[in-house]
Amino acid sequence: MELLLPGTALIGNSIGEKDKDKTLNYFTHIIFYGILVSIIITYLGFSYAEKVFYLMGSTDEVISFGLEYTNVIYLGSFPFFF
Repeated sequence: MELLLPGTALIGNSIGEKDKDKTLNYFTHIIFYGILVSIIITYLGFSYAEKVFYLMGSTDEVISFGLEYTNVIYLGSFPFFF
C-alpha cells in the first residue's frame, strides 16, 4: 500500500538527527495509523465485496467463489497494508 512510506522518511531523518524522542513518536504514530488503515480497508472489503460482485453482473455461483477468494485475500493481506 505504501501509505505510510513518508513516515519511514521522517524516522530516517530523526535517526540522523539523533533525536530518539522524535523517532519513537514517529514510529508510534506510523504503527497506529498503519493498523487503523488496515482495519478500515479490511472492513470495507468484507462489507462491500458481495455488492461489488452484484454490480459487476456476476451470477450467484461466481459471487460465491469470488467471496471465498476475497475473504482469503483480505485476511491474508492485513499485515501488508502497512
